[in-house]
Formats: sequence, structure tokens, C-alpha cells
Amino acid sequence: MASKNQFRTTVVVDGKSIGAFNDRTGGDTDSDLNKRITVDGVRIYNGRPTVNDVTVTRDYDRERDVELLRTLEQRAGKAPMSVTEQPLDDDGNPWGKPKVWTGKLKSVNTGEANAAGADPRDYTLVMMCDAVH
Repeated sequence: MASKNQFRTTVVVDGKSIGAFNDRTGGDTDSDLNKRITVDGVRIYNGRPTVNDVTVTRDYDRERDVELLRTLEQRAGKAPMSVTEQPLDDDGNPWGKPKVWTGKLKSVNTGEANAAGADPRDYTLVMMCDAVH
């Protein structure tokens, strides 16, 4: 049995690795089925599978992220992107085949600022998926 921390999530944008991210949400596969009631009963027609957007989050690091985020903001809606999730064994070593989502960088959220706050700042990237492997 694996826990949530037994996965390593890495991101590539415009063919360049931008490193590991703390959290990944989304990327679930759905489908567009159609149901029709006929004189013979209910008939369900096959539908196309679709992959929902993937959101990745990590802590904001000034030295690493200031220029990176400026570049990513300019590439939103254009840049090819992939998110890889590698399962890890109990010792943190890669185990099995990774899952890879591909698509385009949809949005960049650079996080919130608050003069009175001391909480760590995170940022998120959202990718619109075209496939999952």
C-alpha cells in the first residue's frame, strides 16, 4: 500500500525540466457517454475519453522562481508541458513505470502576498491535458 508521499512529481515546460513539485491534483480520466431511451430499453453509446486539467503546486523560492515565473506567464496558452508522476518504494527509490500527462500550460498563479502574513508562499501551474500515458 502506498501513501501520498510515495510519488515524485516533476514538470517539463517548453522541453526544459523545471524540477519537482510538492502536489499534483487533477488529471483524472473521464468520458462523454451518451444514454438514449429506446423502445427496447436504455442504450449507452461509447464516448471519447477525456483527461481533466492537471494542477501542480510547489513552494515559492526567490532564487529559483522569480525569472522562471515571468517566463512561464508569457508562455501560458502556448507552451507544451508534461507532468510525470513516478511511484516510489518504501525507501524513496523509483518503482514501476511513471504516469505522464501531456498538454499545454494553461495558467500560472504566482501565489498571494500579505504584509502581515508569515505563511510560506506557494505557486501553481495548470496544464490542459491532451493525453495520459
